[in-house]
Amino acid sequence: MAARGTSGRTLAVDVDAHEDAASAAVTRPAPERPRPGAIALRWAPLLVALPGLAAAASILVQGWVPTTDQAVEVLRVADVGTRHTPLTGPWSRFGWHHPGPLLFWVSAPGYRAFGPTGLAATVALVHAASAAGAVVAARRIGGAVLTALVAAVVGVMSLAMGDWLADPWNPYVGTLALLAALLCAWGASRGDGWLLAGAVVAASWAVQAHFAYAAVVAVAAVWCTAAYLIRRRSGRRLGGRALAVAVAIGVLCWSGPLWDEVASPPGNLRDLAAYSRQAPEDLVDGDTVREAVGRHFGVPAVWMAPGARYAGNPDGPVGPQPALRALAVLALAVVAGAWAWRRGRREPARFAAYVVALVATSVAAVARTPAPFVSYLAMWTWAVAALVWVAAGWAGASALRTDRGRRVVAGVAAAVAVATTALATAVAATAEGPFAAEGRVTEALSVRTRDELGRGSVYRLVASDPGFGLVGVGLAADLRRRGYDVRMASWMTALEERERIDDDAAVATLVVLTVSGTVPPVPLEGARLIASRDTLSGEDRAELDRRARAVRAAAGMACLDELDLRTGIAVDDAVADGADRGDAARVAELQRLAARTEVWLVPPGPLGRPLDEAAIAAACGVA
Repeated sequence: MAARGTSGRTLAVDVDAHEDAASAAVTRPAPERPRPGAIALRWAPLLVALPGLAAAASILVQGWVPTTDQAVEVLRVADVGTRHTPLTGPWSRFGWHHPGPLLFWVSAPGYRAFGPTGLAATVALVHAASAAGAVVAARRIGGAVLTALVAAVVGVMSLAMGDWLADPWNPYVGTLALLAALLCAWGASRGDGWLLAGAVVAASWAVQAHFAYAAVVAVAAVWCTAAYLIRRRSGRRLGGRALAVAVAIGVLCWSGPLWDEVASPPGNLRDLAAYSRQAPEDLVDGDTVREAVGRHFGVPAVWMAPGARYAGNPDGPVGPQPALRALAVLALAVVAGAWAWRRGRREPARFAAYVVALVATSVAAVARTPAPFVSYLAMWTWAVAALVWVAAGWAGASALRTDRGRRVVAGVAAAVAVATTALATAVAATAEGPFAAEGRVTEALSVRTRDELGRGSVYRLVASDPGFGLVGVGLAADLRRRGYDVRMASWMTALEERERIDDDAAVATLVVLTVSGTVPPVPLEGARLIASRDTLSGEDRAELDRRARAVRAAAGMACLDELDLRTGIAVDDAVADGADRGDAARVAELQRLAARTEVWLVPPGPLGRPLDEAAIAAACGVA
């Protein structure tokens, strides 16, 4: 058909084509809206990252002054980029360094930008990335059910970690990274090159921060390598580019320890190898192993408990037969895996076998732990224990006959993920950093101490406060960061040689004394008080001193005898010795709140002698 236009020209119009297009527009189905499940899968990684992001934001807003081990780590981070750049990890009480410096290297930009707060924020961001990486790995491996299950255990772990998502202490920083590494390793065994790179990064971060993670990572690497070699027969192969990228990332991550082997023979890695070959002299006993395994793999487990920071110590009742409860949970995964195998669901069944192998490794590693058993030596069990539940849920759901049943499992897991992540985010949003109260004390003491020091002088710092020089090490780190040459006593082997000084060196000494009870600090002869901080008000401190003298007198105690009534048993004992219950109870109440820290400046020279008896009597208030 032809039509005449306004200009008089004839236009050709294909009526049939227009009709066909109109008909197609009418009959073409409208695009489907994304299903809620698909939307949830897409946003699940961001959801589980929220607690870590909230912790990072909170710590940056509130600020943080490090103390104890965290202060030592700050000193190492400050060395990055200088001629003292660390090539090994944090110092261990067993006489060697942990494998690598990734914690220090990765945190250095944040430290340069924000000071010590940047270190804590970086660790929180790594936790967020690890949580997201674990969920991404699950999505690439097993779809909706596995993704929901992993998101659920990540949410539970994040809630249990709480505000120490922003704690840079090296035993804790690899907790979520190990979970991501174990999942990525399994994905790599299926020929996924991206997950191979993720496994290298996450495993390197965890192992370099704390050597205890190495056993589980080694078994995972061997198992998944064997699984990959078997799968190659079916055509699932890693591309050459993926392998090259993973090798390059591994070399970059481990360049520090490798260079240390060359530059400082025999090298720290060889020290670690020698330590691994010899059994510790004093291993934990069988009862402790069973108790620890029950606490970490049973129900309830420490990784499920909010605020479970130090709950891994087997020092209290956890219910009957904790080891049997752990065996019951493991049996659940084994039965689910066998059921899935019988139903032809090979991948979930193989994953369950992989997790069982990791559990066996974990039990063996716990049995080789030096006594006494403390929770931070087994933080790697959190990831393995969480995967037991993931394996049981995935295998069991895959063996169900209907898709509806699998959707129910995924829905319940997703609900747990949302609820626990929301709670964990709320907790993390108030994170102050580890030992925040002691950090505020350190900051106040540092301000007053700097007024009395000269930048051109060398000072020795001796700390008698509890907790590995809790405030003392923090004060030394803060003063060093601000340009003062403050060194610790020679016995502080966690510090580098240049940061320590002999006791007989002729330099002025800073003596940091903390009294949580009622024994007054007795400084060295010639010392001058230059800074102090008391958590009690002047009125409360005077009341504590007055009532404590009354309790001592009634109980027949000497002036400098330690009076610690912070437990109910101690109060009962003092009353039995003749003290008034009202005085003893009030002393106990105030002692739980009391911590007086003082900084004394001792004149240059070797450490002096204690005050004479008259001065001690004066300090006791009885002269």
